[in-house]
Order: sequence, then C-alpha cells, then structure tokens
Amino acid sequence: MIDSEKIDLLVKEGEGLHVEFKEHFTSRIDEDMVAFSNAKGGVILLGVRDNRGGGRVRNA
Repeated sequence: MIDSEKIDLLVKEGEGLHVEFKEHFTSRIDEDMVAFSNAKGGVILLGVRDNRGGGRVRNA
C-alpha cells in the first residue's frame, strides 16, 4: 500500500518508466497494466492529469 506522502511525491516527480497518470478509468488501462507487469512493475495513478513535468490531482 502507498501512503499519501508517497503519492504526493510521485505526482510532483511526474510520469516516467514506472509511473503513469490516468485522469479517467478507461477500458484500455489493461494495456498499461500488462506493460508494467512485463517490465519491472510500476504505479498507475487514477485521477491524476499529466501536466508534463508534474501531475495535477483531479478535484473529486
């Protein structure tokens, strides 16, 4: 489980080889999950918009 401090850090650092932002859940998310499982793993953060160089958490 990831705590809120780790999530904040991931969002501030932005997307990379092991971090992917998804603003909305879509049926294509399985492709990213398979890609991460075939590599060295990773984190998909739902509700985060890619802001090039740092994410932005969507207001809920």
